[in-house]
Amino acid sequence: MNDKTPQILDGRPLKEAICNVLSSKISEKISVSSLKILPTLVIIRIGNNEASKTYVKNKIAFGKKIGGEVIEECHDENVTTNEIVHSIQIHNTNNSVHGVIVQMPIPVHLNQNEILNAIDSKKDVDGLGESSMYNLLVGKPSFIAATVKGILTMCREYNIELESKKVLVIGRSLIVGKPLALALINANATVTVAHSHTNNLKELVAQNEIIMIAAGKQNLVSKEMVHENQIIFDIGINRLEDDQLIGDFSADARKHVKAYTPVPGGVGQLTVASLFENLVEAYLKNS
Repeated sequence: MNDKTPQILDGRPLKEAICNVLSSKISEKISVSSLKILPTLVIIRIGNNEASKTYVKNKIAFGKKIGGEVIEECHDENVTTNEIVHSIQIHNTNNSVHGVIVQMPIPVHLNQNEILNAIDSKKDVDGLGESSMYNLLVGKPSFIAATVKGILTMCREYNIELESKKVLVIGRSLIVGKPLALALINANATVTVAHSHTNNLKELVAQNEIIMIAAGKQNLVSKEMVHENQIIFDIGINRLEDDQLIGDFSADARKHVKAYTPVPGGVGQLTVASLFENLVEAYLKNS
């Protein structure tokens, strides 16, 4: 057991700091602009997934708080890929729109790759299109997926060194796992990726200094698997029957590590803030 009190890597003060910086940047831009255009994000939401509605609501609130504009475009569950692509193409040509995202998850009957790649790379503030992913792969400047960007921000602000560190990423999704592994490699970490077909997860957890869990499976990493010198980034979100949110990292394991991100209140706080960092960057470049 860890004799020292583990550090809680709280995302809330970092989110507030980002909010203040973005508000200042927008105010400064508007003060010297004759057009008074606001940074504008279009969120395309498909179907009636309750979690998606909540995530969009949070984004709208943050956008309003920094002085931006968020437009929610809702489509019926039975919409076609072509219809979504056509809508994206309209936003691509609208100079008053600076960012376009499609709220995940995208219904399985739609072609996710075609939809994400229809977004102009200059407006791909979610960083999930092939162009953004390729730039991340080769280390070129580009928009980085919001959750990944948020994790990098947390590491920087909490003085967590990544260079030469052994980091285990659990999960290989397009939204988090894959871009996260690439970003960590670009930061000179030594990265191992585990997933649902990994057999020796317990051994891998023990061998690494930083564990980043994004599998969406509660209690995936337990107290028997960790030690007092490890830092845990819990990126998973699991909603219980009573609507309580928990992560992938077992609650009783927290006191056995050096530091951890809480759920809620950790990485998720930086995901929304990082999305709007990307949006304001696009706004300052293209308006």
